[in-house]
Amino acid sequence: MADMVFIRIVVSPDSNPTHDDGTVLNFLVNPDARLNDRRPMDLLKACDVRPVVEAATSA
Repeated sequence: MADMVFIRIVVSPDSNPTHDDGTVLNFLVNPDARLNDRRPMDLLKACDVRPVVEAATSA
């Protein structure tokens, strides 16, 4: 059986409305310079959550 990672993303009512599902998906599946050009989803699969949260919440 393949490993599965479940991600729950909570968006507050006053959050930026431009952060829709497509924006979140784009962030998760593409390499990010803030993560040394690694994909957030790969870090999450490896249970390395902190850098992904930091990258997602940085400006």
